[in-house]
Amino acid sequence: TEDTQPTCSAQDRACLIDMIEQSTPEITNTRWRDQTLREAAKTKAFDHDVDGALAMINTIDSDDTKAMTIRGIGMVLAFQKQNNDLTQEGYDTAFIKLRKTANMITDPPSYAIALTYIAMAQAFAGDNDGAWETAADMDNDALRHKAYGETAEIQAEFGDYNAAMKSIE
Repeated sequence: TEDTQPTCSAQDRACLIDMIEQSTPEITNTRWRDQTLREAAKTKAFDHDVDGALAMINTIDSDDTKAMTIRGIGMVLAFQKQNNDLTQEGYDTAFIKLRKTANMITDPPSYAIALTYIAMAQAFAGDNDGAWETAADMDNDALRHKAYGETAEIQAEFGDYNAAMKSIE
């Protein structure tokens, strides 16, 4: 009821995310609930709560949505790294945790998609070695080549043609 819900100002992101977390279990449509959790997790990551964001992934039912959430968190981390809003140590730690979370995805195609998204985020962050290592860990040849292709495209967009050529090779 209205009386039991806290009142938040539009600027109080922590309060709003808390309200979303409290309300989300009431969403009966699984897809909508997963999408809500995905967006809340990305917001937590943006607010520098990577652990809280990653914990939300465990509450998502769909492995595809888990992969999309990993993508969103990874891109937030890449953005923060590009803007010097995240230290190298913080970046390294966050991506290790992101990868561990991806490793819990049991559906093989969704897992490969999650790794592709991680490699892409690493490329966006300028972490070419990390992107190549993540892509190399993929078992499926076609999806591994797709991950290398995606990283090459990002590297080329940033003007790092040598890295792009290495990814293509």
